[in-house]
Amino acid sequence: MPEKLIYSDEHKGTTPLGPALRLVGLETLQNSTIQHLYTSGLGNLHDRYATGIGGKHKNLTWLIRWDWDETKGEHVNVVLTRDKQGTQKLAYLSQRRSSTSRSRTNPRAETVYLLTIQGFTKDCQFSADRLKAFAGHQASESDRYKRQCAENGRERWCYVLMAEMEAEKERAEEVERQRREKSTKKRAQ
Repeated sequence: MPEKLIYSDEHKGTTPLGPALRLVGLETLQNSTIQHLYTSGLGNLHDRYATGIGGKHKNLTWLIRWDWDETKGEHVNVVLTRDKQGTQKLAYLSQRRSSTSRSRTNPRAETVYLLTIQGFTKDCQFSADRLKAFAGHQASESDRYKRQCAENGRERWCYVLMAEMEAEKERAEEVERQRREKSTKKRAQ
């Protein structure tokens, strides 16, 4: 199934993470059983950075993961699978690109992505070195560590989503206040 691309001008100029989190929803994020911490490396560096989280809540299995490629640049992949309803794949992009445009034309594109996943890795309290320390131990120990990191990331994402929702509410209240002022001035004339 091809993914649907959603550009920043379609999600009100926020970072691609905000609408991805909103799609999954705060209740789902808060109440999901976390199933996986997604990690990646740049180049040959395997498991160096935390890039996403996958979970399950009721009949919904979800995945939110930061990604970068030359065609789309930095973006957030979302995969939602609902029991008996199939799978939906979306990619939230920071900016619209023409089909001939490549991120290589912007040498900072990869750097921005690297800073993003470094920040998320820090939010998750994930350390590739610590994960390597589990080598030779039972897989359950490394799984437990990755699950705890995913829980840390989920907690951060819930905070981000709540902050975005509050800011959106404040913007709506400001627009309503301005509308009322304009209406009052119009009636006074």
